[in-house]
Amino acid sequence: NKEKSIIKTKKKIDEVILIANKILKKYKKKLTKKDINISLYNAGYFDSLDFITFISLIEKKFKIKFKIADLDVSLSVIKIIKLLK
Repeated sequence: NKEKSIIKTKKKIDEVILIANKILKKYKKKLTKKDINISLYNAGYFDSLDFITFISLIEKKFKIKFKIADLDVSLSVIKIIKLLK
């Protein structure tokens, strides 16, 4: 069902943004839905340690393991959502 798929995707986007914002809180920064196409690392939201923490938290939340080949510094929320499918 296409409608269910859209709802699931929106829910995943919300979850990923929530995880990102937990990390960004210490910098008094916040990610919003309008930022979902921005590279989180390249745009300066995360440093390398934060990026690793972010990926780890997503893997735990969604019970998955990303392939190393899929992880690069240009990852955005949208790219992550596509990897979760």
